[in-house]
Amino acid sequence: MKHAARLFILIIGVATLAGCAGGYKSDVTRFHTLPRPMGESIEVMATQAQLQASLEFGQYAEMIGARLGTVGYTPPVQGQASPLIAYINYGMQPVAGVQVEQGSSASIGMGTGSRHTSFGLGFSFPIGESKPRQDYVYILTLDIVRRADNVRLYEGRSTIRATGKAMNEMMPLLVDALFADFPGQSGTATRVKVGN
Repeated sequence: MKHAARLFILIIGVATLAGCAGGYKSDVTRFHTLPRPMGESIEVMATQAQLQASLEFGQYAEMIGARLGTVGYTPPVQGQASPLIAYINYGMQPVAGVQVEQGSSASIGMGTGSRHTSFGLGFSFPIGESKPRQDYVYILTLDIVRRADNVRLYEGRSTIRATGKAMNEMMPLLVDALFADFPGQSGTATRVKVGN
């Protein structure tokens, strides 16, 4: 019986750790003819003009501008037009249908026996309860355009599916995914793990 109790505690511990596992998987696609960055200045702008003046966009633009700096670009000089423009767009879309979040379950098996007989017993029980949830797909797109002739040099997109998160919570993760191995191989779709 002591063995069964220890087994029960072990199963509960594993289930708890599994429930607390963090991190998200982001799907990233990239298409580009982007030359190697050589310190060109780049201006971050909103794809939708009405977002340009928003405080939310300003925060995201600063975040993405900083990441562009880590791969070889520089911020625009005030009063001068940068040769490149980075257009960003973002949003969240509900996943169709209602998903059900299942409670975890644990199983226990016990056995006993003698020389001529044996007996086994197993059962499982839920941990927590099932409840409906609404999933969303969070999206970030980045297009880099050459200002002189409006030629698009880079198209990138990262998405994450999650439940009940605000856009500002997911944006750092979307940016991390998009800039993993930036600019990446053109014409590829990859899955990147981000977050803890």
